[in-house]
Amino acid sequence: MLFFSLSVIIGLAASVVSIKTLTGYTSMRKIYKFLIGTLIVAGWFAPFIVVFVRRRKWLDPETFSLFSQGAFCLFGVCFLLLCLILVRDWLWFAAYKFLKWRKKPLAERLDPMNSVSIARANLAVVIISIVTAVYAVHEGTKIPAYKHVVIETPKVTEPFTIAVLSDLHINPTTSVERLGRIVAKTNAAEPDIVVLPGDVVDAFPRSVKRQMRVLKRLRPKYGVFVTLGNHEFFFGSLRWEKQFKETGFLYLGNTGGNFWGKNVYIAGIPDPRFLKLNDQMIDSVEKTLNQAPKGAYTVFVSHSPSFVKRLNKNLADLQISGHTHGGQIFPFHLIAKKGNDGFLAGLYDVNGIKLYVSRGAGGWGPPMRLFAPSEITLIHLMPKKE
Repeated sequence: MLFFSLSVIIGLAASVVSIKTLTGYTSMRKIYKFLIGTLIVAGWFAPFIVVFVRRRKWLDPETFSLFSQGAFCLFGVCFLLLCLILVRDWLWFAAYKFLKWRKKPLAERLDPMNSVSIARANLAVVIISIVTAVYAVHEGTKIPAYKHVVIETPKVTEPFTIAVLSDLHINPTTSVERLGRIVAKTNAAEPDIVVLPGDVVDAFPRSVKRQMRVLKRLRPKYGVFVTLGNHEFFFGSLRWEKQFKETGFLYLGNTGGNFWGKNVYIAGIPDPRFLKLNDQMIDSVEKTLNQAPKGAYTVFVSHSPSFVKRLNKNLADLQISGHTHGGQIFPFHLIAKKGNDGFLAGLYDVNGIKLYVSRGAGGWGPPMRLFAPSEITLIHLMPKKE
């Protein structure tokens, strides 16, 4: 209820600021003001509208998919528009004050209350927002590129490749064709194992049967390992634990194993923010990690990257995480990094443990990415002499 209330308040505030800025200081005809206001309100409340239409089952699956994607694109445009308006107005006002202080003639032309200047500036920011949104949609819907990460360690005697598909966020509107191409590209890399570190899905199992049949086509040499992210908890963690096992994936629920005769041990837990992280729970995680063969390279999977700070450096060599999406749409980078203890994307060294945070192969909300490209991560463990 708190999340819903905050979302409504933010949506209303953002709508008022955007509408007032674009229509409140011009002589625009009322009909145009009404249409612009309607589009902006619809954009900011698009997530609620999509959920409402889905629950009413007013549209067939294909039509609903197009409607949902369009609605979230409008939401993304409104978000980008507001960000650009705020940045533009801050820079505009600062430049005007500076030029006025220096008594420059240009100050009159930059007067923020000049209706002609406002109209031109508004048109410019709308065009820039739409162009940026088109680019962001392209980035958000294209097939992720490979991201190669090489880690040298004396604990392995031959190369071992881990493919990471994080934050797919599969839902009823997810394109089966696009998902199939992601699976095919992952298989083409011929990884030893595939790791799905949470937020694989964004729906109940019955709603994504077609997509799960496609995901089942993953064919690494030794198996697919999966754990839960926060979104699996929203749609029934026990249901998804059962579904993943029935799909043939190896579920990491504070469990681990070394199943292929290689000197690599993998363990993991569901999103730790939904577990009771007391001393007893930490002891349980350490007990699981202690089951690794002596001298094995130990990989730990946690959807939330910040859990790495709770790991014993003597028990884990690498943590694989997701969740942040790399910020997905700038300037969310700043919020995502702040909310995850300074971790955003890439390879980190935390108290002697390597941490890799994937930007993800999918996305949530608007099908957009801006300065946060999606990725199919290939972590190559390579032999290194002492």
